[in-house]
Amino acid sequence: MKTPTNQERANRWARLFGVCLLLWAGVSLLVGLLPWAIVSSMLTGALFMLLFIPERVEDERVRQLKLKAITWGYVGGLVLVVACENIGRVMLRLENLPTFSAFDVLIILTALALGLFRFWRWQDGRAEQSEGA
Repeated sequence: MKTPTNQERANRWARLFGVCLLLWAGVSLLVGLLPWAIVSSMLTGALFMLLFIPERVEDERVRQLKLKAITWGYVGGLVLVVACENIGRVMLRLENLPTFSAFDVLIILTALALGLFRFWRWQDGRAEQSEGA
């Protein structure tokens, strides 16, 4: 078994910290321990950590999938946010809709990008398994 390098250990600890921060923010939101402004910044930080920390195997294919997920997640998320804002406020004339803060938009975009990356990575792994069998 290969001994992990210091960089691999640091990445593992940072990923664990990101997951713990995500769980803490979720529990704080459910229980109401912290205001939304703090919880949203915690969620944004945790999602950024989970998306941008290098993977265990950081090869060209992983970088390509990550860039594709970031591109589609951020562009698609921005289209989604703008569409929700404009359809709700302009077309449906709903004045009582809450406005998105910058952290709200970052949470949506980063969660979408992270979800796309994990899905495409899972799909890529399934394709490799079926080719090998």
